[in-house]
Amino acid sequence: MPQNQSRNRPRQTMRTNYNAAQNLKASVRPKVSRPVKKGPKIRWAKICVFVFALYCMIHLISGFFSIVDLKQKQAEVNDRIVAAQNEQDELKEKIRYMSTEPAIEKVAREKLGLIKPDEIVVLRAKSAD
Repeated sequence: MPQNQSRNRPRQTMRTNYNAAQNLKASVRPKVSRPVKKGPKIRWAKICVFVFALYCMIHLISGFFSIVDLKQKQAEVNDRIVAAQNEQDELKEKIRYMSTEPAIEKVAREKLGLIKPDEIVVLRAKSAD
């Protein structure tokens, strides 16, 4: 049996040498990396980011135009407020004037045709031209 063991030993060493040679070749040979295929997940991610960016830009632009429109409406309302305040001031001044003695006398003479007791009324005749 010792001879059988000696026969087996060279075989084992041959196998071990063959495996070692294969490992050496594998370690010496540069590993070529295969290009990693980008799956549809990355493509969908790019599409989603693009759509989101487009959505944001649209709302940003529409928001800008809304702000411009609202500022224009605010300016118009402010102009109307100033005009109404001016009209109110004029009407207050007219009310103050109409409560004075000369204004009351003027309205009584012109619109109502009233005269003072010691006055004489002189009327002009219209010419027939």
